[in-house]
Amino acid sequence: MEKAGSTGRLVFADIEREFAMGGEVAVRSVWHDVFLEAADPAAPVRPPRTDAEAAAKADWVDELVLDARQLFRFSALTFNTHLIHYDRAWARDVEGLPDLLVHGPLTRILLMDAARRHAPGRMPATLTVRAIAPVLVDRRIRLAGSTDAGTTRVTALDDEDVVLATAEVSWT
Repeated sequence: MEKAGSTGRLVFADIEREFAMGGEVAVRSVWHDVFLEAADPAAPVRPPRTDAEAAAKADWVDELVLDARQLFRFSALTFNTHLIHYDRAWARDVEGLPDLLVHGPLTRILLMDAARRHAPGRMPATLTVRAIAPVLVDRRIRLAGSTDAGTTRVTALDDEDVVLATAEVSWT
């Protein structure tokens, strides 16, 4: 589906995958991707969304820093050849990013893994993830989470409390 947004055209695509074992669907995955038209370089940049309370109000906070070797390995594991994940010059000069971009699927795994570690013995029923801002290599990421009424919410934050991604996990 195509729409017009405040910064240009947007194309929405739902990618559905099912993984079966013994003829039974074991995992159903739906990714809602948004493709943006190239931004006008003269347009004002929208300020990042921050949440200074997310870590302070969380039940737990995990910290990590991903390095270029980890991104390269994840690229190899997932057969992802996009240079934005392992070629700094490309990420900076062509894509206009400050550094290498952490993979969206790797971010999803980190959010889910943090939630699982803090809910031992529970089985996930659903996972909903929303990417908010670029997650960049060699920068501290704080995963701040809380569980309430069978749902764990995790927020990925940078050092300036910019919200990088959010996840919500419901448990069986």
